[in-house]
Amino acid sequence: MDKNNEGSNMPLTGHQATVDAKQYIIETKKSSAVGAPLGLDTGWSATWRGCGVIHLNINCPTIHAGSTVLVSLSEYSNTSNPAGSRFIGAARFAIYNIAPREGGVNIWAEVSWPNPINIFFGLLVN
Repeated sequence: MDKNNEGSNMPLTGHQATVDAKQYIIETKKSSAVGAPLGLDTGWSATWRGCGVIHLNINCPTIHAGSTVLVSLSEYSNTSNPAGSRFIGAARFAIYNIAPREGGVNIWAEVSWPNPINIFFGLLVN
């Protein structure tokens, strides 16, 4: 195989330590979204409690391998109403990679905070 086409499926080194995605399979919830543009599936979300750099495996039935998926991250305070209690706190978030697959999406994300916190993932699927 041509080395230029091998990709980056190499072992992580040094500061690149991550948590295995298989430990964190998250189911999405569908909320009522009215007035979405044609072709966009809005209202999907997932929640997670954690910190650090992690690969997450989020299941969502409307995602296919050819889908375009946009993801937003925010912190939330009320576990019975995550979508309604989102806020911007002192923790920084980053999304490095998004890989749609049949029935879900794999996300490489970072939550820069020393302790686990509540994270809300908003998904926009096309």
